[in-house]
Amino acid sequence: MTKIFDEISPTNQRKLLNLLKAHIFTFKSDKTILSTIKHESIIGIVLEGHIQVIYNNYSGDKIIIENLKEKDTFGTMLIPIASDDYEVITLKDTKIAIID
Repeated sequence: MTKIFDEISPTNQRKLLNLLKAHIFTFKSDKTILSTIKHESIIGIVLEGHIQVIYNNYSGDKIIIENLKEKDTFGTMLIPIASDDYEVITLKDTKIAIID
């Protein structure tokens, strides 16, 4: 599967994110970032690092839904991460772009 930005130069990536009015966030490892992206319709792009999307089921079990690394995308239209049942956490220092 082709990842976003695979065929786009770093300079053009920055220009594109600027035109889309993307918000860039940087997080340290092992941080919950859901509060930053708790909007009803966003698209997120992992620019650097590694995040996990975790579902907390009714029994209290934590289920890893996705592991996302550089150039992977995520969003509220794909997974209902704006719900209180989901967590998005960093596994290492991470930079993400949010388009809303």
